[in-house]
Amino acid sequence: MGQEQLPPLSRRAFELYPTLVNLYGYAAAEFDGKAIVFGGLYRSDVPGYDRDFPNTDLIVIDYWRGRAVAFNVGSFTYPLNEQLGSRGMAYYQDGNTLYLLGGYGYSEHEKRKVTFPYLTVVKIRETVDALLHGEKPDAYFYQICDENMAIFDGQLDSNGDEFFLVHGKYAYQLRPFSNQPETRQESYRGQVRTFRLERAGLGMRITDYKQWTDPREFLDFYKNLVPGRVDQALDSLGIRRVN
Repeated sequence: MGQEQLPPLSRRAFELYPTLVNLYGYAAAEFDGKAIVFGGLYRSDVPGYDRDFPNTDLIVIDYWRGRAVAFNVGSFTYPLNEQLGSRGMAYYQDGNTLYLLGGYGYSEHEKRKVTFPYLTVVKIRETVDALLHGEKPDAYFYQICDENMAIFDGQLDSNGDEFFLVHGKYAYQLRPFSNQPETRQESYRGQVRTFRLERAGLGMRITDYKQWTDPREFLDFYKNLVPGRVDQALDSLGIRRVN
């Protein structure tokens, strides 16, 4: 089960890294002639095995040089490595900056599948350059832990002032490697969360967080300040803004 929409990647990305066609639930960004892909699941083609495989590689595609390279996320520090290997992260790109929110996957630290409570800010160019030069890129990631960010399969957007997260789910799974794993899941379909991201000293913090369980009340409040991806997501449910 993947995200409702896959990130836009050029056809060239699939030519240079053919296994992308079997990947879903991933986050991606394109900037300065390169693409970077995080997380997701590979559809299983193993006979008799019905579980899909997590993508534990960070994939870098260089369009100019016509090459693609994969870097295992296990080389990143905890807990960044666990979130980057998850599926269903919400994503939003603003130029050279990519925002990754939540995600669902296996946590070696907790020994079970969880919804990750992180918002991670990524500097795309610096990360790609570091990886291609054999350097650790951890310095170009800033991760905030906040239980309100524990969502996957949502859609993230911004109007330049606030961030908006629409839809999504929360889940965890006990005994993930047993024949009968126990999964508990909660859907946030039609709900919207809003927040701001502010600088705090050398870091960042989440402020002004609010959860909107009534999407019509949300649309009435924000009116034409609702960003496109959120507007479209609610419109698909038949919930439209009144001008």
